[in-house]
Amino acid sequence: SGELSAPDTPEKVFTRTWFWTVHARVLEQLRLEAAASGKEDEFELLKGFLNDDTRHGDYEELSAKLHKTPKAIAVTVLRLRRQREKLWRTEIARTVADPAATSGEIAHLLAELGR
Repeated sequence: SGELSAPDTPEKVFTRTWFWTVHARVLEQLRLEAAASGKEDEFELLKGFLNDDTRHGDYEELSAKLHKTPKAIAVTVLRLRRQREKLWRTEIARTVADPAATSGEIAHLLAELGR
């Protein structure tokens, strides 16, 4: 198609930049928590699974490296995802006037990013 896409608005650029800033903070906090419990190497191997994009067999490949069963790896990833969500909520809650507005702000952010 010969149509040009509309350039991003300043608001979209700001939202995208803010999203990635919060995302980086959350990942760093997860890494620090893992390091504090002696599991930084494990976190580095598993952080790619935090985006909920897991294919069949992915955990089997890590099983020998982590000395865990695929099921144990799946549980660890689930816990990391839950902690990630908790940290996201904490980060977003710091930016809204009313903490009750946190869920709405997260929904707005994801809608703006088309996620």
